[in-house]
Amino acid sequence: MNYFNHCIHYIPEENSEFHNYTNGFVPHLTIHMNLEKLDAEKKLKELKNIEPIEVTLIGEPIINYVPEFSSLYYNVKTVNETPSWFPERAHISFIYKDGAEITPEEIEALKNKITNKKCLLNNLKIMKLEDDFFNKLFKKQQTIKNN
Repeated sequence: MNYFNHCIHYIPEENSEFHNYTNGFVPHLTIHMNLEKLDAEKKLKELKNIEPIEVTLIGEPIINYVPEFSSLYYNVKTVNETPSWFPERAHISFIYKDGAEITPEEIEALKNKITNKKCLLNNLKIMKLEDDFFNKLFKKQQTIKNN
């Protein structure tokens, strides 16, 4: 299944606490989605010189469920001036699940882990979100849970 085709993600800096809030899933802000590979590469080149940006989580987590896929994210706002490239409905995703809904226990566990609501985004990546991405993600999450 092809969920979002190619996406451009802006990822928190490597030492951000946000990476500790997930089980192997890389938290990210999606700048563009549903792009063909060449379009994604072009957009990435256009964005290559953007400055790192500090954002803060706002409100409660939002759960989105469509058949066979669910996600949990927080809306975000910039700490300082909002750049022109910043997405209109900006959010940072923390959980994706394939084929199942996110449970109330998973929601509470994440909420309890979040001690810092601010992060610096400084790493742009192209991701292709399809079956192989999810298979690797869930295998990695299962490995982490079993350790």
